[in-house]
Amino acid sequence: MSREVKPQIYFYIRKGWYEQLIKFCDGVILKRGKDPATLYWKAFGHGMSNNISECLRLLEGFQARNDMQYPVTLALLYFHQRSSSLDADSIETLSAQIHAAKDVTVRLKIIFRIL
Repeated sequence: MSREVKPQIYFYIRKGWYEQLIKFCDGVILKRGKDPATLYWKAFGHGMSNNISECLRLLEGFQARNDMQYPVTLALLYFHQRSSSLDADSIETLSAQIHAAKDVTVRLKIIFRIL
């Protein structure tokens, strides 16, 4: 995610303007392609504006990426818990995955410090 995109995304989040966040992310995706961080914030916007099914669909699309696994798993767990139809199996699975995702994140940080 570029330097000029981050402040705008954080501004929309601080203000609670989630529909504008979604539109902004759509514009960034059209111009620059599917950046995982931009997709994450778009999914977050959907979740916070109570479009949980679209949020979960977007997040599950890139959960397997090592660099995004921890934040995506946390977001999935949070939005599954906010869903009107709780899926106990998914919540249990995601809770178990958090520790593994955190370990992957720690290992990646160590590797990037070495490089």
